[in-house]
Amino acid sequence: MKTGLDFERKFIEVITEMVILSGMNHTDFAKKTFGETDGSVVKWRRMRNAFSATGRPQRLTVGEAWRMAEVLGKTYPELCFTVEQRLKAEK
Repeated sequence: MKTGLDFERKFIEVITEMVILSGMNHTDFAKKTFGETDGSVVKWRRMRNAFSATGRPQRLTVGEAWRMAEVLGKTYPELCFTVEQRLKAEK
């Protein structure tokens, strides 16, 4: 059975693929998503990797997920559907 955390991790995986395919670098994506601060780049890196003190990736809020979709020119429901389909395919 998949969990909310499974969905969240798959969402980050899909977003990461889309960033790469778009030709945008991760720094630009982070700043467009979280704002023009040095912390935005660190936040995005922590979402993709387990760099936090706990050894777990930083969690993602719905608002952040919506903004990521917007930055990539997609809708939030469209991305959620893509993630759901990928999770189902992993059974």
